[in-house]
Amino acid sequence: MQQRFFSEWLSDIANRRKHGTTGRQPEKVFLEAEKEKLVPLPVQDFIFSKSGSTTVHTNCHIVHKVLCIVCLYKHERGCHRSKSPA
Repeated sequence: MQQRFFSEWLSDIANRRKHGTTGRQPEKVFLEAEKEKLVPLPVQDFIFSKSGSTTVHTNCHIVHKVLCIVCLYKHERGCHRSKSPA
């Protein structure tokens, strides 16, 4: 029942309304600019080659070798976004 409701809501309301930010209909934007850029999903699943554990630092960064990732984990002192070091 929910699937039918959301399918109808998408086709009859959401995709036909004027978007609040762009001022365009999402369905038209998809058909005119986005649909042709879609590519098929890969046939094979993505397999992680390695896994391990690390520490989330107080600045909300996870550092593994030279890769720095800002995570969504909120430390008790707070979390802020910053750019990865170059």
